[in-house]
Amino acid sequence: MAFRFAFITDTHLYPDAPQNFGNGAQQQESCIEIYTELIRQLNDFQPAFVIHGGDIVCGGENFGTTIDQYQAALVRAKHFEKQLNLPCYYIPGN
Repeated sequence: MAFRFAFITDTHLYPDAPQNFGNGAQQQESCIEIYTELIRQLNDFQPAFVIHGGDIVCGGENFGTTIDQYQAALVRAKHFEKQLNLPCYYIPGN
């Protein structure tokens, strides 16, 4: 019997991103579409669980996010988690 799990990291969810950060390598302007596709793929893959390795949302001085934007991103991340058909465990931080 095969055992499968998924490890994801650095999703940097930032629903109202004014730009892409990380010299364009991070796609915050498209983060909703990317996160939606990620959830679809995880549900299709059907692992036993998901581990998220940190940087779930954008925050802090590097992104210029306000506390309201940060909290809204956390709420949106929680909304996405509810769409998963499996448990997700988070590792905080970077």
